[in-house]
Amino acid sequence: MRHKGWVMATESVPRLELLLPEHLSAEQRGLYRRLLDDAGGNDSHLLAGDGSLLGPFNAVITVPDVGECLRSLARQLQSGERVPAHLYETAILTSGAVWQAEYMLAVHKQRGMQVGLSLEVVEQLVDPTIGDVDAPGDVRTVWQFCHELTVTRSVSDSTYRQMVALVGTEGTVVVTILVGHYALIGGLLRAFRVPGLGSREG
Repeated sequence: MRHKGWVMATESVPRLELLLPEHLSAEQRGLYRRLLDDAGGNDSHLLAGDGSLLGPFNAVITVPDVGECLRSLARQLQSGERVPAHLYETAILTSGAVWQAEYMLAVHKQRGMQVGLSLEVVEQLVDPTIGDVDAPGDVRTVWQFCHELTVTRSVSDSTYRQMVALVGTEGTVVVTILVGHYALIGGLLRAFRVPGLGSREG
């Protein structure tokens, strides 16, 4: 089902073979362990009951040398204090709205609320048809920047100035890279028909 350039999520059979721990190569096994270590024990969004990886992570370890680069980028984006946590999640949710990838939205809706976004705001951020958001000024600024970048493929001068005034030049660069990173994640989830949380048994 199409609507204004975006595609609704649909239930379908995943395209990638699930990689079980006992079938991994040495390189894949190393990345698998590092991904679990990164989760720090909070791996309910990462690990299925059979030991295979959920979300985009099964695709990530399929090509482990490239997957390690993606892991490194994600870790660097999450490090430091250039962008406050609630604005970081705002950027991800706004970018994720374009892809409507169930796994990504489920994980980051939960994280967004954990760092202070209200459910009402979160539901607006993940709505790909919305033309504006009723949210605090800092959240709205990040939404506007990411919305313009993902929907119109451009950012107006006024929106850019507001973004830099809010998070600085380095923060604006980080958010822009974050938009691209989650476009990549959304693409993995949609191309390989990765199911949402709770859709896989194991």
